[in-house]
Amino acid sequence: MLRFLREKGNTWLLKGLLGFVALTFVSWGGYSMSSRQAVPGGRVAAWVNETPITVKEFENRYFQQAELMRRQLGDNFTPELERQLNLRRATFQQVVSEKLQLEEVSRLGINIVDDEVAISIQEEPSFQIAGRFDQNRYRQILQQNRLNPRQYEELQRRALATARLRRYLGLGATVSENEIRSAFRWASERIQVEMLQIDPTEFAAEVPVKDDDLGAYFDKNKEAFRAGEKRRSRWWYLPFEAVSGEVTLTEGELKTHYEKTRSRYKENETVAVRQILKKVSPDAGKEALEKAKSEISGIRKEILQGKDFAEMAKADSEGTNALKGGELGTFERGQLLPELDKVVFSLEEGKISEPVQTSFGVHLLKVSRRRAARVAPFEEARKKVESSLRVEKARALVKKKMRLLRYDVEDKKPETEIPGLQKGETSYSEIKTRPVSFPDERGLWPAVFDLKKKSELSGEKKGDKGVMFFQLLDIKASAVPDFKEVKKAVRKRYVLEKSGEIADRKSKVWLSELQKKERAFEDLAVRLKVKIMKPKAFSRGDAPGEINKNSGFVNGLFRIKKGGFNRSRSQGKMYIIRIAEEPAADMSKYKKEKRELRKNLLEEKRRLIFLQRMDDLRKGAKIRIEGGFSF
Repeated sequence: MLRFLREKGNTWLLKGLLGFVALTFVSWGGYSMSSRQAVPGGRVAAWVNETPITVKEFENRYFQQAELMRRQLGDNFTPELERQLNLRRATFQQVVSEKLQLEEVSRLGINIVDDEVAISIQEEPSFQIAGRFDQNRYRQILQQNRLNPRQYEELQRRALATARLRRYLGLGATVSENEIRSAFRWASERIQVEMLQIDPTEFAAEVPVKDDDLGAYFDKNKEAFRAGEKRRSRWWYLPFEAVSGEVTLTEGELKTHYEKTRSRYKENETVAVRQILKKVSPDAGKEALEKAKSEISGIRKEILQGKDFAEMAKADSEGTNALKGGELGTFERGQLLPELDKVVFSLEEGKISEPVQTSFGVHLLKVSRRRAARVAPFEEARKKVESSLRVEKARALVKKKMRLLRYDVEDKKPETEIPGLQKGETSYSEIKTRPVSFPDERGLWPAVFDLKKKSELSGEKKGDKGVMFFQLLDIKASAVPDFKEVKKAVRKRYVLEKSGEIADRKSKVWLSELQKKERAFEDLAVRLKVKIMKPKAFSRGDAPGEINKNSGFVNGLFRIKKGGFNRSRSQGKMYIIRIAEEPAADMSKYKKEKRELRKNLLEEKRRLIFLQRMDDLRKGAKIRIEGGFSF
């Protein structure tokens, strides 16, 4: 549930939400209808067995999901996309799934005590300042997200309970040695192919084009040429920079802002590192590795006896930084190779490591300086604090000015003069095409299409550079234009489609000839006047863009023997593919990766067990939709 409380979304949130939208569309349906009822929580939208879903609960969840997607997708989250995703239905499915999970939690006697809820909340970074839970920040974030502490704590209790349910259901999952080995081979196998590109546009001259054919094609495909709904609007826009001169900052305000935003000035623990490296190729034998270790051990002994590390690095290191005394730089945790990271963050300042082996060779490391994690003091962070507060106050001032201006427009009063204000009207434009006259603000033009009727005013809309509001002036409904208006576009599409059909027919013939050895691959390249493409060997998961990424097609290539052929359609072009080398897996890394692979397979099995249990619960559930409610 904490994903709804973060101040700024991350990409994983979007992926998770889109994943939920996709999953909840699978095999749901079969609802029964009943008369509308009410429970203490408000009017009921639906029942999951005997558990109600209130209208308020559903609408709040839908609002949260829509806001999350709008924040993540920006301009791409349009009313049209929302309709395509059927977000209301998907949200309903998610709420139903949660109710079923909570019923199962109750049946199994899973209980979350208050201390667990408290600890999980206190450990959430969003509620912390300088690494410690802050009660004021906690309440502030909840208020911003329309929640009180009791509501949020109940949501968190449910999240902990369902997480424990997942773990419980997955306890019986096991992974065999054969499954791990097969999964490693599946992921590691790489195949080498050669390809010939067939561009359909090369056959455009072979396409006969007659007006009657174009007319018939247009009549058959009218919807492909349909123009979307177009809107014309009036807008008012005030950039943040227009009020920067009006913003004043007091010392007290700066210090208060610093305290509220201390986490922004947090500096992680760092170490300054030097190294001496003896390179060893990954495929070198044991003897070469032992020699490098011996040399590094000898150098370490000399340094411990008084030799200078930097001078020894200049003389003996094979690293690119040898001339700089082996100086690698200053690093936070996770910025170095894992093997080096673990060592340097365990060393005291001025100390020398034991020899460390990596894929590059054998290293000797020295931590020349350490700096503990800290929050930069106010005076050091002052410029950043000033900049941050100035932006915050400018944004608030712009929003206030624009709200008052909107009141003038609504009341049909003379508009207050505001220095730097921009305003204008747009031409008729579709939702996907921002008019040139409309301010270049990400995500704001599509909001014009949220207005329901002519003359309606929007609220203030905050962009990256300023705040605006707009008024809907007129709407042109979506319509199919006359054939004459789009004849050029019809001709272009017709020729391209027919050229593709020709390329498809010819490539089938050529593939058959190659498979029957009636034509040589090299001769076909000459016939097509193209070079033979030789992409790097690839695995099932990283096929080149010229190859159809459909997993079934790619897996099929891995079953073809050396010298065999297939064809692929990708990005509007055809490709004839020859298998140059059959799949081969490098099993030398199996032991190293086995533990992590086993962990991932086990997690996947547990996930599938959970999904199967949820599917069983859904199939056995009685889901009733109250009359008058729709999604």
